[in-house]
Amino acid sequence: MPGTSCTKVIGPIDDKAPELVDELAESAEGVEPCRNDLLSPDWKMPTAEEIDVIESENSNAIHLYKVGAFWEAYERSCFYFHRLLFPYQVKYKFVKKISKGIVNLGFNDRGVEKVKEKARSIGLEWNEQDGHRIDILGVSADIVQNFDQWKSDLIESYSEHGDGRTSKESITAADKKSSPKRSGIVVAFAIAYDLCLYLYKRSAGFDKDYKYSLGMALQEKSQDLIELLQQATTSPGHDSFFNVMAIVDNIRLKVRVLHDLKQLSHKQYFFVNQKLDRISEMSFVPESCSSRIAGEGPG
Repeated sequence: MPGTSCTKVIGPIDDKAPELVDELAESAEGVEPCRNDLLSPDWKMPTAEEIDVIESENSNAIHLYKVGAFWEAYERSCFYFHRLLFPYQVKYKFVKKISKGIVNLGFNDRGVEKVKEKARSIGLEWNEQDGHRIDILGVSADIVQNFDQWKSDLIESYSEHGDGRTSKESITAADKKSSPKRSGIVVAFAIAYDLCLYLYKRSAGFDKDYKYSLGMALQEKSQDLIELLQQATTSPGHDSFFNVMAIVDNIRLKVRVLHDLKQLSHKQYFFVNQKLDRISEMSFVPESCSSRIAGEGPG
């Protein structure tokens, strides 16, 4: 009923995944009541088993669920949210039903607009469903490769604290441990991968006089770039940086020629150069893995 405390909404999932929500009623005290009348009466919170399946296959979205007075993100969604949006406090619980630990974070209704604004500002798509679930789409699939190590380091830090929570310092330490020594290169790889897909799509529309010559050469160079960045994530160094810069400059030159040949619009030309600038920056600056440029680019 409208005006009733959101802690009442916990009911439907208490008998399904109590390990995930046993702290919510206590932490909800003092929070403004949510609009229970906006929640679909037929909707039920996924069980711990269902969340585990959803998140084990989740490579490109942040799933948020309405749990009492909070919006909660679990497992990979939690990781993506923490890395791309806000580094909110992460909790860890061992769930007996699935015999594994679950990480999650949450925020109350008053934080929704802030999260929405941040998500849209980095090119993610906001999809709200009947007041009980929000899907934030468009996360780069490449970021998932750091999830397992990140979670493992968090669990280790939790065991040291002993209370299922972690301090800002231990979260930061886990972020650093789960990334290569030059974690900016991981972000550069993600941007370069998206750019490679974008250039493949654009080159398919080139005039036939350029599609199989300059277009194919551009595809090959963009693929060379992501392969080099992938190697650099495990062994970063000055040689890697200079090799990346050489390929970036080569791609930049080809894009300039294609722009002058009217194969790329002004908007597309500047979009590609913006991506190349970002790749150059992230390949050089260490420990900057929280940044992201998203979106498929101009058509």
